Amino acid sequence: MYPINIVDAKTLAFGNKYLQEFCYNMSRNEKYKNKKVYVISIIGAQSSAKSTLLNYLFRCRFETSAGRCTKGMYCNICELDDKVIMVIDTEGLLSTTARDSEFDNRVATFVMSVSDIVIINNKGELARQLKDLLHICMYVMQYIRTEEKKENFQPIRLMFTLRDQEMPKKGSNVQEQMLANILESFEESKEKSSIDYKKYLRIETEDIFSCPSAISTQDKLKIRNLGDVKIFTESFGDCIKGLRSRLSTILKDCKGRESVLDCYKESQFCWETILNCGKNLMNFKTTYELQVK
Repeated sequence: MYPINIVDAKTLAFGNKYLQEFCYNMSRNEKYKNKKVYVISIIGAQSSAKSTLLNYLFRCRFETSAGRCTKGMYCNICELDDKVIMVIDTEGLLSTTARDSEFDNRVATFVMSVSDIVIINNKGELARQLKDLLHICMYVMQYIRTEEKKENFQPIRLMFTLRDQEMPKKGSNVQEQMLANILESFEESKEKSSIDYKKYLRIETEDIFSCPSAISTQDKLKIRNLGDVKIFTESFGDCIKGLRSRLSTILKDCKGRESVLDCYKESQFCWETILNCGKNLMNFKTTYELQVK
């Protein structure tokens, strides 16, 4: 199955007739119609290998190549163990060449609103910009959830992948330190904007992964008529196994949706609501701006 565009990069319009028909047909398919569907999305900086990570996790065939970046948002239907997953890949955020803060806020708020699990893919330590983006998402989600009138809302599970970092040794407290840093940041946000992050987000130490480089920079094979062939690192494979195992564990506690078509309808509603929020809600860049407003 190949990826389908769900938000157009130029017009920012949600879906098209083909996407709607695809979701409708998937909901009637014998293989999927009696199974719940779970949504897993990814956000992160431009060129941080988000699509590559999703391809290794779910075999979802998002396009990857040197110098190519995802534009807009794409989805694919995949499986993890016995569960049906709608995987959403997003355009890179927080880049000097990215569109603007309004677009970043819209994309991040959308995936936080429709997903059971959001993977935050980050190179190096979690930047202040990304923390601010999460705070702004929670601020906007107050209005999205009120508009949606969704009862018994289940907090989104956040997972972090710290790219190009070696997996910590046994006894290391890297994950604990990072979690403490994130929660401290959320507590500061709560003081400034009265946003209780616990209503919207849930994150645990086991949800933070150091993900080594996928490709060895030293080892290469020379194959006749093909030249150098890249070799994938064993440590990257171990990270993927760990991520898949953790995702499977988290999904056991997620509610999911009744069908692929339900995912489509909820996603369409949320994106249109976000577009209608206007610049007053979507143009913030920092938690300080929220406080002043």
